[in-house]
Amino acid sequence: MRRRVVDDVAAQVVALVGGAVTTTAPERRRRADHPSAAPDGPAPAGDVGEERPLAPGDVAVLVRTNAQAQMVREALERVRVPVVVGGRTSVFTTPAASDWTVLLEALEQPQRSARVRLLALGAFGGHDAASLDAGGDALVDDLGLRVRAWARLLDLRGVGALLEAVQRPRPDAAGLAERLLGTVGGERRLTDLRHVGQVLHEAAVRDGLGVSALLAWLREQVEEAGRDGVVERSRRLESDAAAVQVLTVHTSKGLEFPAVLVPFAWDMWQNTKPSTALVHDADGRRCRDVGGPGAPGWADHVREHHRSESDEELRLAYVALTRAASHLTAWWAGTTNTGRGPLHRLLLHRPAGVGAPDLPGSPDDGVPPAVVPVPSDDDALAALAARAAASDGSLVVERVAGPPDGRPWRAPDRVVDGLAAARWSRSLDASWRRTSYSALTAAAHDAGPAPAGGALVEPEAAVEDDERLPADGAPARAGASGGAGPSPAAVPSAWDALAGSARFGVLVHAVLEELDPSTLAAPDGRPDGAPDRVLRDLVAEQAAAQGLALDVDVLTGALDLALRTPLGPLAGGRRLVDVPARDRLPEMDFELPLAGGDDAGAAALRPSLAGLVPLWRRHCPEGPLASYADALEHLTADGEHEDTGQVGGLRGYLTGSVDAVLRLPAPDGGDARYVVVDYKTNRLGVPERPLTSWDYRPAAMEEAMVAAHYPLQALLYQVALHRFLRWRLPGYAPERHLGGALYLFVRGMVGPSVAPAEDGAVPGVMAWATPPALVVAASDHLAGRGTAP
Repeated sequence: MRRRVVDDVAAQVVALVGGAVTTTAPERRRRADHPSAAPDGPAPAGDVGEERPLAPGDVAVLVRTNAQAQMVREALERVRVPVVVGGRTSVFTTPAASDWTVLLEALEQPQRSARVRLLALGAFGGHDAASLDAGGDALVDDLGLRVRAWARLLDLRGVGALLEAVQRPRPDAAGLAERLLGTVGGERRLTDLRHVGQVLHEAAVRDGLGVSALLAWLREQVEEAGRDGVVERSRRLESDAAAVQVLTVHTSKGLEFPAVLVPFAWDMWQNTKPSTALVHDADGRRCRDVGGPGAPGWADHVREHHRSESDEELRLAYVALTRAASHLTAWWAGTTNTGRGPLHRLLLHRPAGVGAPDLPGSPDDGVPPAVVPVPSDDDALAALAARAAASDGSLVVERVAGPPDGRPWRAPDRVVDGLAAARWSRSLDASWRRTSYSALTAAAHDAGPAPAGGALVEPEAAVEDDERLPADGAPARAGASGGAGPSPAAVPSAWDALAGSARFGVLVHAVLEELDPSTLAAPDGRPDGAPDRVLRDLVAEQAAAQGLALDVDVLTGALDLALRTPLGPLAGGRRLVDVPARDRLPEMDFELPLAGGDDAGAAALRPSLAGLVPLWRRHCPEGPLASYADALEHLTADGEHEDTGQVGGLRGYLTGSVDAVLRLPAPDGGDARYVVVDYKTNRLGVPERPLTSWDYRPAAMEEAMVAAHYPLQALLYQVALHRFLRWRLPGYAPERHLGGALYLFVRGMVGPSVAPAEDGAVPGVMAWATPPALVVAASDHLAGRGTAP
């Protein structure tokens, strides 16, 4: 019966938009914020305008469920009527999610021909069974080579690049868009494919997911979206062109359309034996009775539950039937679900003063009963005809005589004026940009290693704006300052056997972000060893997410040593395990306005990286990282091109993410100090020699910091912290509250076994007591409020 109804809906739409009906309302629909639109009341009347034939965009079909919406959409697509589905249908319940699952399965194991053949039959492959059979092994081999290339592209450049590659046309085949747009419903499927691809890209970037983890994530989303009441990602409209709108009644509140069709207001199924019941208690609060049959008052609660459902259906029917400005069509059908249907209850009960055949009546209060018996088709037609006769022509009753002929809709011919190319008449502001530390230092990192034995940057987070792999891909190392060999007291690094990579860096960062180190504070953990298991389980989980095969126990032990390494005088000798969760803010994202952000006239000066050089020399004339002023000057001299954002100075926003901010008590018992922490997995030292604590002595770390421009990163992160505290901390004073920066080279943090140096320096811990005046001056300069250098 429902199929018969939706087929007739399609036929009625074809008739409506075929030129037989006109509308006087120039507006296609009204929004809920219209001053005369009440949430559940009649839609506001459209402005009267010149009559014209109805177009697809003037028509709305209102349904109760997403499943009904899809039935209507498919029926309209069969007759070639443009249609878009609104509402909250999850994109993970669509065929597009299955297409992406098949693609990721093939990318995960491209050597398996069965997965490649399955891919060939989907949207991304573009073949059917006949063409796949005709192509034979040669076709499968060719697609297998492409799948391997796509897998490498996904690994190197991410889902965004993969999405572009799989849409590209080939010499022997059309592109994805061309193939799909030539099919019924192709625009909808292409929209969903791109939507799922973009969601996968977001997940991969956010969580650092490899192909296996990405496939598992997608399967989980599909499973969750399939459960009742779970809506993970609402589908996007496939087109903003004039098209029939298919909406759920809930989403139509406050809207108005020239023509509205309501196909399913006759249909309501009600569970006569619910497992729970929604009721109101004595105080009017809504509660759910989960006692089931036999519980006190259960029968009364079920009756109240059913009555509430029936009342809600009447309210929604009222909303649906009052969305039309000029034309409304509703359907009635006699089925086992019709007796509780709101349209049937409204039309076929017998309120006082309304003549009708001998059908069961109702009290004179005009409220229809919850169930109205379903008459025969002839009796129902007679009752509806009686109402139509009393309506003075505003109500017409028609009987669906037979199956529709399936005649497709043809858009009316349009007279198109001469076309002309638009002309660009504005100038682009090339100096405004959203930039980051990575973008500002891209030129230096892409140039490869520093000529004087500087440290190369390991891409600790391939998806973050933090560190980048040098252009030549050489292994990361640091020069041996002073040329001396390892100290006799050097301690071997537990990280030596752990190879570095982008995914490895993401893994370590993810563990340190998720873990509360204070749970490991006791030397041997709790008696049951729970903290050790927490750390190991977290390492195993992140290793699986990154698709890395490594010794989980080795990495767990290495991380445990790093977490127990004293952080030196800047942290008062504390270790990471000594900082409780309340004093640790992981992954502090920031987006700071530069020279006024969006306001071009807000700043008198245009800041630049070059402007930080004199500030550095003024506030850091000596001590750790004093030499970085020369490296920064060299960076700004070589990097004055558009990629670094130096042309015309910096304007726009600076974005980034601080690995952690620690709140540490002051040694004198005064105000707490706030310290920026950044984790580094760089491998310093000589590649042929095992790593030891000697490779992470202060001189080696400072050389690595300067070569990789980490001091600039540390300063920018402290500017972000300064502005955050200035906004959030009452009585904030930079000289009291800013505590500096700790750059933790975790491969050199070997635990408490190495005694600190006389000055308190600890292997692997690069502590920089940044002058607060430098942070404040840099912040003012970046905001365009500082004095000209």
